[in-house]
Amino acid sequence: MKHKYIFFILPFVVIIIGLLLIPFYNLFSFADFSNSENSSENKLLTEFNISELKQLNEVLKNLDDSKITDSRLKTRFLAMKDDFIQEEHKLEEEQKKLEEAQKKQEEENKRIEEERKKQEEEEKKRLEAMFPKEFDITKDLAKLHIQERNLSCEAAATTDVLSTILKTDIAEKDILDKMKKEKTYGKPSYRSDGKLIWGNPDNGFVGEMDGHQFDLTGYAIYEKPMSEIYTSYGVKFDTYNRFGNNLGIKDTKEALSYLLKELVKGNFVQIRGDYCTDQKFEDGTMDRKITTEEANKGLAQKNFCYSFNQERRITWYTEDGEEINAAKQSHNFLLLGYIGDINNPEKVIIWDTATGRHVYPTSEWMRKWELNDARAIIVHNEKK
Repeated sequence: MKHKYIFFILPFVVIIIGLLLIPFYNLFSFADFSNSENSSENKLLTEFNISELKQLNEVLKNLDDSKITDSRLKTRFLAMKDDFIQEEHKLEEEQKKLEEAQKKQEEENKRIEEERKKQEEEEKKRLEAMFPKEFDITKDLAKLHIQERNLSCEAAATTDVLSTILKTDIAEKDILDKMKKEKTYGKPSYRSDGKLIWGNPDNGFVGEMDGHQFDLTGYAIYEKPMSEIYTSYGVKFDTYNRFGNNLGIKDTKEALSYLLKELVKGNFVQIRGDYCTDQKFEDGTMDRKITTEEANKGLAQKNFCYSFNQERRITWYTEDGEEINAAKQSHNFLLLGYIGDINNPEKVIIWDTATGRHVYPTSEWMRKWELNDARAIIVHNEKK
């Protein structure tokens, strides 16, 4: 019987508890609403821009709310007016913060730009101190001589560099003995089926050492096989040409600047160019063959070629059918220095192993060098 009374009384207990909790429910709901209201207090409620909000508030301001007769509607209208006024204020505040942030960013950008300019100026001064407006290694070379055979210019240049690095007199004959010879060494070019046949200077010396380039009886050896001689003496080097190099430089003007900087660092540059000089830029005075003694006194032989105004390139084929495109007059020089800004020099100073020391306008030297595919050997002034 007791259990029956419990089931009878229980529904009334639940109803009473529910009635008692109603005030607390309203309280909780109000708290949630207040939190929601507080969380959105600083959030923008529209996507109007400041101009649109000002126009809207001006319209709302000019409306006569006394004409709203319904009290609830009037309350809502006044609340809406206040909301839009607050919206305008919040947007103005945001814009003000944004303008302040932009101003700070502009000031920071200005500071960074001023710092960059300052660093550039300091770097420029450092480079000017490191790379003077005029530089010449002529007196730093232990030996500068005129080549001993018709086409031994590569051997002559190598001899002078090695004599300086190794601090001992290296004979040109020693270099010629070590020089790599192509299979056409000692042989002139010839024609077969209407094609000119000869060797590949990238494989070794082509033709006769005492031959001549103008009649294609002797030619040259390019930088890669020639540099093997430095390996045999334990001397470090890098090679360069416009087709491919390990320096990561394609532009020849940039490459020239790089080579000149190597000179300033104390290294040497063996470089290939056109033997012939545009007579507008000829600075040689001697018409006859110069001697080493005369060249070391500052005299220079003229680099005159009757064929200068003719086609300056020639094509032949190896016996294996490989096409060789080359300069008609290919010669080896030593790079001695420059005059002017090292990144854009006015003049380039050269030791011509056949005619002595010359100072060429950079444009003329670039013509000579680029005609020969901008070939060079950078020889480090140290042993491996």
